[in-house]
Order: sequence, then structure tokens, then C-alpha cells
Amino acid sequence: MLKMKKVILIMGHLASLKTTMAKKLARELNLMYFCKDDIKEILVDQIGYRDRAENLKLSHATFFMMSHAISNMQMDGILLLESNFKYHELDILREKHQDVQFISLFLTGDLL
Repeated sequence: MLKMKKVILIMGHLASLKTTMAKKLARELNLMYFCKDDIKEILVDQIGYRDRAENLKLSHATFFMMSHAISNMQMDGILLLESNFKYHELDILREKHQDVQFISLFLTGDLL
């Protein structure tokens, strides 16, 4: 049987508990995870930014770091990524990582 990488994408609206859900899932399933805000915070602390354009560049860099993490996964690995992914970013991931099964969770923040 062919082993396939699996990536769980936790995405959704602002303040929809994406990071909370991602960290809880990662802890309970013993998975490696990356949260966009955590990565970007490190970049901002080390590099900084002066305006919105530079801040946007840091967001793009964060996305490509996540994509790079997918590239370096073990064939049977599972990785969890949390971000407010844009549709074009999802298209980039699917095109670049055709050997990956993506599992997407979209959080709205609505409570039942």
C-alpha cells in the first residue's frame, strides 16, 4: 500500500479559535504543528517591519515556510498547519504537493 503524507489544515475566520483548536489537536494526537501567527511573530521580532507592504511580505514568507515544512515531511507523516489560508494559497499547496492528502477544517467561530 502506498504511503501518503497527510496535512491537516485548520483555517477559518478571525478569532474563530483556530490556534486553540490546532494546539489542542496537535497535543492530543502528538503531531508536529505550525501556526501562522507564531511563525510570523518570530519573524517580526527578528526582522521587524515598517509598513503594511513589509508586513504582507512577512505573511507571504510565513506561508512559504509552511509549504517548505510539507516538502520535508516523512512519506507517512502527518502535519498540522493553522492559518487564515486564502483560496489561492490552498491552490498553491495542492498544486505543489500532489503527493499529500489535505484534510481541511474551517472554523467560523459560531457556537452551537
